[in-house]
Amino acid sequence: STLGGVVVSLVDIMRGVDFTAATSLPTIDQQQCPFQPHVILVPRGAPVSVLNSVPITHNIHTAAFDNRPVNRAQPHGAAGVELKFPIAEKVRLKCDIHEWMGAWVVVMNHPYYALTERDGSFTLRNVPPGNYRLEVWHDVLGTSNQRVSVKPQEVTTTSVTMAASSRKP
Repeated sequence: STLGGVVVSLVDIMRGVDFTAATSLPTIDQQQCPFQPHVILVPRGAPVSVLNSVPITHNIHTAAFDNRPVNRAQPHGAAGVELKFPIAEKVRLKCDIHEWMGAWVVVMNHPYYALTERDGSFTLRNVPPGNYRLEVWHDVLGTSNQRVSVKPQEVTTTSVTMAASSRKP
């Protein structure tokens, strides 16, 4: 079966197209208590807006290793909170008031990343020819890595298999 919402990225790429910030402001909204979307991809340093669209108070609490943590209340009707993460990593976003709420902000340091579609498909554009390590990450299933070879003037296809047993504690 296929799986959407999986982060796919090249890990060891050191050249290629210029890395530019997002053209639109990525947004996470607290709708009916879950964060929407559950996973968001952003370039490092790009702002992310967190909204609260329900008539109750939430809070925004980030858990990160390298980026500075955020923990602040967000009552209904308050302005969106803008977050910036200058260091590439996977940042957990939660609400301390509603412990079941969670999302991920995946901060990237290059433009070669994608979130899989519902059918599991993804596209990485303008990848220069070379051999790379492709990382596939899902917040429940964990991380899988494989080698991929990109040839000049060709479309490269690959298939990735993840199993619940690949989850790392």
